[in-house]
Amino acid sequence: MHELCEAQGANAAALVALSAMVAWSRVYLGYHSPAQVFAGLAAGTSFGLLWGRVTLAAAPLFPRLERSALGEALALRDTSHLEDPLAAERRLARDSR
Repeated sequence: MHELCEAQGANAAALVALSAMVAWSRVYLGYHSPAQVFAGLAAGTSFGLLWGRVTLAAAPLFPRLERSALGEALALRDTSHLEDPLAAERRLARDSR
């Protein structure tokens, strides 16, 4: 678990750095004003925080949604109980060959 947290921290730092470079380039190239970039930063951050809260609050509903007719039709799968869903999916794909 500790390695996963370190990897997530490194990924988050890389994404923040990349976002800062893109924001700077948008202003530097004249595509946006600083006010527009900051408005986009505020909107994106607000939406991201809201989405995180919604998904945490809705997590107990995921198993029931997965088993519903809509969940079956959309082939939904609940991976909220997995520590690393991508690794589990990779193992499943490899083992099914």
